[in-house]
Amino acid sequence: MASGGTAPYSWGWSAAAGSSLPPGLNLASGTGVISGIPTTVGSYSVVLTVADSRSPAAHATVNHTITISAAATLTITSGASPNGVVGIRYGGSHIIQGHQIWGFILSATGGVGTYSWGWTPASGSSLPPGLTVKVLFFGGSTRCCLYVPVISGTPTAAGTYNVIVGVTDSGSPPANASASYTITVSGSGSSVTAHTITSKQSFAQPRTRYSLIDLGTFGGPQSYVNIPDISYAPVLNNSGTVAGWADTLVPDPYPDVCFDGDCLVAHAFQWQHGVRNDLGVLSGGVSSQANWISSNGLIAGISQNGEIDPLVPGFPEFRAVMWRNGQITDLGTLGGGYESIATSVNGRGQVAGFAINTTADPDSMFGLGFQTRAFLWQNGAMQDLGTLGTGTNAMALLMNERGQVAGNSYTSSQPSDTCAQAEVGTLATDAFLWDNGVMTDLGNFGGTCTFAFDLNNRGEVVGGSRLAGDQEQHPFLWNGRKLIDLGTFGGTLGTAIALNDNSDAAGWASYSGDQVFHAALWRNGKITDLGTVEGDSASFAFSINALSQVVGVSVPPGGDFDSAHAFLWDAGLMIDLNTLISGGGSLRLTEPETINDRGEIAGNGFDADGNQHAFLLVPCDEQSTTEGCDEVAADSMPQFNGNANGAVTRRSEFFQQHIPMLRSSRHRSMRGAVPQLVPSRTSVPQ
Repeated sequence: MASGGTAPYSWGWSAAAGSSLPPGLNLASGTGVISGIPTTVGSYSVVLTVADSRSPAAHATVNHTITISAAATLTITSGASPNGVVGIRYGGSHIIQGHQIWGFILSATGGVGTYSWGWTPASGSSLPPGLTVKVLFFGGSTRCCLYVPVISGTPTAAGTYNVIVGVTDSGSPPANASASYTITVSGSGSSVTAHTITSKQSFAQPRTRYSLIDLGTFGGPQSYVNIPDISYAPVLNNSGTVAGWADTLVPDPYPDVCFDGDCLVAHAFQWQHGVRNDLGVLSGGVSSQANWISSNGLIAGISQNGEIDPLVPGFPEFRAVMWRNGQITDLGTLGGGYESIATSVNGRGQVAGFAINTTADPDSMFGLGFQTRAFLWQNGAMQDLGTLGTGTNAMALLMNERGQVAGNSYTSSQPSDTCAQAEVGTLATDAFLWDNGVMTDLGNFGGTCTFAFDLNNRGEVVGGSRLAGDQEQHPFLWNGRKLIDLGTFGGTLGTAIALNDNSDAAGWASYSGDQVFHAALWRNGKITDLGTVEGDSASFAFSINALSQVVGVSVPPGGDFDSAHAFLWDAGLMIDLNTLISGGGSLRLTEPETINDRGEIAGNGFDADGNQHAFLLVPCDEQSTTEGCDEVAADSMPQFNGNANGAVTRRSEFFQQHIPMLRSSRHRSMRGAVPQLVPSRTSVPQ
């Protein structure tokens, strides 16, 4: 950093005798940030120079000593490899930081910097046909970045294979390590048992039927609607228009930093009146994603632009974008940065989100190592909304039709383990409401982590807040004047997820002992237990409409998300949505994301091959002519492979891996950082 003179400053380093940067490090001339991955052990004296922008320029120098120590020995630590089956995705499905990962996950310790992975085609080493060794990249919607090396693919030939996997670090010279794995691939179908997914008897008899519309793909295997990790996002409006994104069959040109887990190019789409429209990408870009749709069909999201971030080697830049009538607009960035994300948009074309600037910050909310700043974009310009207190980072996540913006901001440099575990950030955080140039701190219940989940058109906000000591978390409503504790079912935990314009909120709360979690509705100062689908032990509410109809997920005992049920709660009755599909449908519905005021529901489900597909449910009335509204017998429901090739196991795995660590989910099942879920096999307290 520099002070005095006339900004902006120009930085450099002197190549005089005895002055050198450690190999692998670089100095950004515009910011003075030294970054990179050191490759050589040693002690380096660096003479830094800075010049201001006057004419003639003023100059200053400073000496720094940077010591690079040796790294630990590079070692592969993956453990034993699983066997496979011809025609079935290898390695199963795993959830890491909310991302679905297919394959056998590789790991290593020691060495320097990032790793490169591959298999060694030596004598006696061969990969099973159909499998590859690669590194998956996940950028996430609010956190970055995750690199996962895997052996993945679908085996095509039976046999026993010896695979030598190698890893190389980025040192100079590079270190290498290898490990040998034996993979046995059995014949097709030898471990697959088909079964029929049958309707579970619900507490409620179906009062309406739905036409299920599979929103499909652009030729690839999967499609999605947005399920953010730390906020609600409408993906369906009251006109029945859906926003999402879908795979193509084109391989991602950035194989080390793939846009999604399939490592295929994906494009944002708008589904309207039976037609799925490809929204495209920015000029030069490859992939895009739709995050939010407004009441009049404006869509906010992100698009790659074909450039590589000069501050993060190898990382493809992405920009906040808005689609209006199918036309894409690049919203830009803040502070000279290279990445931005549009999280929300209203009918007036105002867009909220966050951007990464060029100020180095190890506590970056997004995670790239640079400050994260909340923005409002309107009339062609992006505005930094600031932060709370002495905080340095903020994210704008929600926007209403009045142009109010809600999100989260650091408030100080005080560390917060609970916020870090919930992937909200690493420092003390409060929720904020920004209105007409003023950012208001919504306060807290005494803890270090408070986060916003939804914002209505009355300027009310719901979310979760830790109590003093950070051991308890209660749902809150900000009513424009104060933070109100909405209460739980007697336990210490809960979060309000969604909010309508009648001030009715939906989410989840625990009973005494924090072993039973049920979906909750807060209305007129009272909390209602929405119950579960019969035989299940836990439930979580995701979305609520103007009629206070609620959708969410109901989970069997043991946290068995393999058999979770997407539910609709209406006027006191909870119904398994999978039992209401006219014709039985082609998908198993697992994540209902948005219910609009017409009772239409959008979300994600799985097909018989375990691929995730975005869906839309349209209610059928008695005279309905909607396609798919024919009556069918209950026993004509479709058949699915045993675990949908492992796909629907991701929720139970996610609970096992993340809930004990207080992590919030990119899958709404445990939004708000449920700390532990060991569902009781006994009845819920009355």
